[in-house]
Amino acid sequence: MPKELGNVETKLQAMSYVLLCILQRLDEAQPRLITDVLNGVRADQEASLAQSPVAQPIFDEAIRFLERANRRKGI
Repeated sequence: MPKELGNVETKLQAMSYVLLCILQRLDEAQPRLITDVLNGVRADQEASLAQSPVAQPIFDEAIRFLERANRRKGI
């Protein structure tokens, strides 16, 4: 039997999906938007590495999300 998602996880997954859809539509109107945001997040991650290594998992997740949005925009 598949594991059921908790209420918080369900809400987070729904918000992730909606944000993905919005980003892809914005990227259609403004090409390279997702790529530019992704580059900015990577630069922020590099700049914050020495100051706040605790934030690295947040940057890693943001980068994965943006890469996913960038990959799926052609679908």
